[in-house]
Amino acid sequence: MPEVQVGAIAKSVRGLTLDVIQRTDRAKRQRELEGLRETEEQIKIDVRGRAEEFPEWSEVHVNFETLFIDASGQRDTEFDRPHFTYGAYIERGGPVGLLACITRWDVTPRDEVTGCILAVGAVSTDQARRFRGELHARFQGYGAPRDAYGGLTEQLDLG
Repeated sequence: MPEVQVGAIAKSVRGLTLDVIQRTDRAKRQRELEGLRETEEQIKIDVRGRAEEFPEWSEVHVNFETLFIDASGQRDTEFDRPHFTYGAYIERGGPVGLLACITRWDVTPRDEVTGCILAVGAVSTDQARRFRGELHARFQGYGAPRDAYGGLTEQLDLG
């Protein structure tokens, strides 16, 4: 039966580990040169109106300062579009529930997400109330500032 040489195995594992670290560092440096990174945009949207039992919807066009790209093969997520979350602050007339959803993504021919149409709704109880507040929208994903690629402004309607 052959003998196991502990020193040789440790040296081999150490070499593999260093190779993986070096490859990871090279890939990270290349992404940084390209300007790509995990990023997020936070947008405050002022809202006011009359909230009732059933939502009243309005749409707003949001343009991002970031070009978000599909990086599902480079990160631990399957999102091919930015991850969207939101919250609300009701300054006057609350409590009122604000609802928000994306109804369309704006993308370039290179499949870079440059903005979206955001539908915002307000609901109350069976008692209608006038209110004023803010919707705080957060878009998180993988991308680069627009000017890293020359400030692309062309958009394609997917809807």
